[in-house]
Amino acid sequence: MEFQAGDIYLVDSDRVGARIVKFLMTAPTLWQYIWRALRHTQQKVRFYHAGMCVYDNKVIEQQGVVEYEDVYDAILKKKKAIVYRYKHLTEAQKEGLLFTAYQDLGEKYDWLLIIGRTLTWLTGIKWFTRKIQLRDHEFCVTRVAYWFYEVLGVTFGQRTWHEVTTDSIDDFCKTNTNDWEVVYES
Repeated sequence: MEFQAGDIYLVDSDRVGARIVKFLMTAPTLWQYIWRALRHTQQKVRFYHAGMCVYDNKVIEQQGVVEYEDVYDAILKKKKAIVYRYKHLTEAQKEGLLFTAYQDLGEKYDWLLIIGRTLTWLTGIKWFTRKIQLRDHEFCVTRVAYWFYEVLGVTFGQRTWHEVTTDSIDDFCKTNTNDWEVVYES
């Protein structure tokens, strides 16, 4: 499988942290979670982590810091993974995505944004997600969303790139088939 620069990958895991992240994505707020639980209409969340493919069988992703990882370790050896490709991506846009992503190498995780997202989930007030964060810090999925916003203006169906989740990327890409295609799925 030949991945291209700018391909977005989403992966799953059975780890406790991944299960917690996926649980919080089943509904935008606690109140919607309760309502959906009562109606048995809870959303299924397939993935918890996001990254972007770059050249030479490498990806760029954020674990503790933004770093390169081998495609095999990041995607191919995962039990559950999907790779989406934007169909209209030009070479100049690919270079823009790579340049923007490379600027983040070594950047740390935004633990404060996790608190903001949790407060939004508990209260339903999106201000927490938009405002409670460390300057120039993100976590994996908002970093990928930022790269795409900076180069293509894409917010994956959300108001801002700060609000993007792996689930919103998955939903957006699989429903916008005129612009996005699946190039790998396990």
